Amino acid sequence: MALVPKKNISPKLYDIRHNRRKSLQKNTNPEGSYFFIENIKPRNRKIIKYFALGIVLALLIFGGAYAVSVKNSFTDSFNYIMLQAQILKESVLHTETSDIKDSMDAINGEIQNIGEKADNYGVTDLLNMIGLFNRSLKEVPGAFKSISAISGRSAQIANDIDYLKNNALQLIFNQKGGELVSLIGDLRTNLSALEKLSTEFKNQARQIKDLSPKLSAIYEIFDKNYLAINLNIYKAEEVLAAFDLILRSPQETKILLLFQNPTEIRPAGGFIGSFGYITLDKGSIKEIKIDDIYNADRQLNVKVAPPKELSAITTIWGARDANWFFDFPVSAEKVSYFLENSKLFSDTGTKFENVIAINTNLLESFLEITGPIEIPEYNLTIDHSNFLKEIQYEVEAGRDKKPGQNPKKVLSFLAPVLIDKLKNLDDAGKIKMVNVLKEAADQKDVMAFSKNDSIQKIFFEYNLSGGSFSIPKNWNGDYLAVINTNVAGGKSDAYISQQIQLESQILEDGTISDSLAVTRSHNGQNEKDWWYTATNKNYMKILTANSTELVSIKNNDASPYKYISPAKNLIKDPDLENMQNSLDYNEELKIWQGEDGDKNVLGTWFDTPAGKTKKLEINFKQSEKITIGDGIKFVFVLDKQSGVDGSFEYKITAPPGYTWEESDGPAFSYGTQQISSRETIQLTLRKNSSF
Repeated sequence: MALVPKKNISPKLYDIRHNRRKSLQKNTNPEGSYFFIENIKPRNRKIIKYFALGIVLALLIFGGAYAVSVKNSFTDSFNYIMLQAQILKESVLHTETSDIKDSMDAINGEIQNIGEKADNYGVTDLLNMIGLFNRSLKEVPGAFKSISAISGRSAQIANDIDYLKNNALQLIFNQKGGELVSLIGDLRTNLSALEKLSTEFKNQARQIKDLSPKLSAIYEIFDKNYLAINLNIYKAEEVLAAFDLILRSPQETKILLLFQNPTEIRPAGGFIGSFGYITLDKGSIKEIKIDDIYNADRQLNVKVAPPKELSAITTIWGARDANWFFDFPVSAEKVSYFLENSKLFSDTGTKFENVIAINTNLLESFLEITGPIEIPEYNLTIDHSNFLKEIQYEVEAGRDKKPGQNPKKVLSFLAPVLIDKLKNLDDAGKIKMVNVLKEAADQKDVMAFSKNDSIQKIFFEYNLSGGSFSIPKNWNGDYLAVINTNVAGGKSDAYISQQIQLESQILEDGTISDSLAVTRSHNGQNEKDWWYTATNKNYMKILTANSTELVSIKNNDASPYKYISPAKNLIKDPDLENMQNSLDYNEELKIWQGEDGDKNVLGTWFDTPAGKTKKLEINFKQSEKITIGDGIKFVFVLDKQSGVDGSFEYKITAPPGYTWEESDGPAFSYGTQQISSRETIQLTLRKNSSF
């Protein structure tokens, strides 16, 4: 055996490298700090192995009391980490970023405390030595260092997100876009580092989880909760990347704003009486402008044929009526197309890559946060309770309702004051605004579209796209959407209440029989303004799953207008043409029938005079059979129309010989007084034991 240089002798044994299958090569680094053992005979290898194990055994026997003390100390630390992890989980569920940061800081501090204890007790060195025989033990210090690093990064991310949430508006509006861009860049860097750390920890955790119940518990918490939490935060990277695309644009970027008025409902929301745009320059808002939609439509460079339902009231299609498609992305593209082809924007080559639609409901909610706004130019005080009526009166019969004047001018005085109040909200007000925006997204009171696929993906994932549900092939389920369109019925939708009731029966052969009732009440009979008391002239479309056959329809109306063929020189929009050409009219039943993509369409007029209540009743069935069997899943989806409130009741009966697991009976019922943007009901069939 080669002699060991004296300078390599240490009071601690750091490593032993022994021969496994082949003799070790001769030491090529005599200056190294490790023992190297050459050409060990098999019998000697066993002696060395047992000698090392004997040392460990001696430590365990003679250090018993010391070991108990160490164990208790580490147990306290583990229990504290588990407590903070549970607090962290609750904080994430409620999106409390400040609490997330506090919990992560606490976890990080305790992990560092464990590391100090390990060094003080000599545990780290012991684990390194035992790691010669059990590689899992050797991974313990590294795993805790990884958790510490993850905690540190995550705490910083939570802190930055909290700052962003509270200050983004101020940064944009106060010409500090550069600071916002820098903050987003830092966040993306931290998120990228977090992904790498999480992967590293996962590999380490797999090796240590079986060493002890405590380590297993730590693994379970961080694998199921902590890493899932980091994954949720990581999703923000996509959002930040999307914002980065907009904020870092070298050219000025214009974001189109569509103000939809649900008192005159249209398929994608309310009538677009006004629009605006935000000009962004290097992350800062340079300009916000609001205009009358008719100002743009009067200057159109293109002449397009209108939808047939509008042909009696307008000969030319324009931006004001272009949100004609229930699927908001399609409507957003149509509106931007018309505006880009108006001389207001075509002369400068302006393009709108991003579109945001806002319903008046959201503006009312903002006013509830900011409080009343004085408009001395009109002698008005606007708040959340009178916003719609006062603005509507100014538009319909106010001082600017004159030839050559802009009847929406009042909004130009209201908007800057409202924006100023919003950007200067206190912390409590900012939290309220975030909650209002969440609720608006859930109710489709705010929708967004981008021509950039990466940004549009974010809008879709965060329930902002306003897109209709895409029915997959071989889908085991049912679908419904009720779409209203006010055609020259004033602003009567302000006083319309609507209830939707659907009863479905799955038959023995797998077909579905549906009975739909839509009840609409017009409660505006006592209003003084004609636009509220007008008959609600409503073209209604019912979207169902494909292969739907109409059985009967009751209480619908014939069209109140005579359809007029468009002039031959007008452009025919391909999307509109495809939709209209796919429908056939049944004169006896007064209904249009056909297909629109992956859905079936039933279209009819359903008018409601002021002070009246009417019920539309439709029976239909699906010819395409669903799968029936024990444990088979069934899904029902209802898409809400933006701008339409009302209740929904649903009842579905299982096929003969089956019950629903969720109700423990043959029928399942569901009801809500406030429909969310998409209602999804998932059920499970169970076969009766007697069958």
